Amino acid sequence: MSLYLMVRGPAAGPEHAKNWSGEVLVTLSPKQEILDKCIVEMGQNNWVFIHRVSEGYGSPMVVGKCKIKEIKDKTIHFDTWLDIDLKPTTRGGFKSFYVAEPMTGGIDLEGASGDAKPYSIRNEYVMDDILDHPKFGKGLVFEVKPEFVYASFPGHGKKRLVHNK
Repeated sequence: MSLYLMVRGPAAGPEHAKNWSGEVLVTLSPKQEILDKCIVEMGQNNWVFIHRVSEGYGSPMVVGKCKIKEIKDKTIHFDTWLDIDLKPTTRGGFKSFYVAEPMTGGIDLEGASGDAKPYSIRNEYVMDDILDHPKFGKGLVFEVKPEFVYASFPGHGKKRLVHNK
């Protein structure tokens, strides 16, 4: 089992920036209950997944995974940082995480293929289709894979959606 931590990033203020070296989390001083869980993960040599929050993103952004090097004086020291590719290439890879990237202005719906299609996992979509999603509203398909598509939704960012089932 892995541990997922939501951590304020370096842009959240100087008290949080001290825990980071660039884009890499190096230390963290959490509450005792988190320390206890980290001790278990360290003992099992499990990965700890880091979600960076409070930096203008609509939802937490998974930025990396790391191993716990040591826990000393109620401070966790991380080691072996790996960035995470947020565009999975397999059906099972991070399928539950959606990254909302900040968008400026709206998406360009010019040149899109016809009227908005109601979103359903049973429908098949092609590049430049306009979707009408029940939660995210109208969006534009910008990448197509056999089992899923990527679409941009104003105010919600880029989403990976299942199609063609």
